[in-house]
Amino acid sequence: MKKILLVLNCHDKTRNYSKIVPLMKEKFAYKSLEISQPQKIEGLVADVKTAVEGDFSLVAAGGGDGTIGLVASMLAGTRIPLMILPMGTVNAFARSMGIPLNHIDALRHYEIGRVKMIDTGCANDNFFLCFMSIGIDAFAVHMLDKKLKSFIGKTAYAVSAIKGLMRMSHIKPFSFGGKEYYHLIISNTVSYTHLTLPTKRIV
Repeated sequence: MKKILLVLNCHDKTRNYSKIVPLMKEKFAYKSLEISQPQKIEGLVADVKTAVEGDFSLVAAGGGDGTIGLVASMLAGTRIPLMILPMGTVNAFARSMGIPLNHIDALRHYEIGRVKMIDTGCANDNFFLCFMSIGIDAFAVHMLDKKLKSFIGKTAYAVSAIKGLMRMSHIKPFSFGGKEYYHLIISNTVSYTHLTLPTKRIV
């Protein structure tokens, strides 16, 4: 029997996972469901790797953009589809794909047997679903206070961005097309968090 792996990010203690498991069992009653709730990223990687190498027909990932992106990068190039269950702070990729931002509604949104192919970006052999950045944005994300994020949610990103702007002396400019820049975003989606980006296809 083909199996399904349900990966849930356990770092956010405020999330209620109690409803998602019985709904998954109901939706995929004819398949074997295995549940992974790793406490560390190494456990998540190991469980997804087992799914890639084993007899799994689907991986469902519940978490934020970081969790979704990591699982997607491991499934890229395989025949195993990814079901996204948004449980993060911003849920940028789910938002751009029109997936309901409530994980219960998202699960009900999916149709069994319907799979959509999407492009992925790749930088330094690392796949990404949303975007990669250089400069101020990357610095702000690196400086993000995760404890503050757990208290004030999306506002923590704004706080981190302000800190990044205040410490611009730590950020070195890079050259592109004969000009110097402090900020670059390469996006695989039409939106950056809540902002719609001007569309210009590179490839």
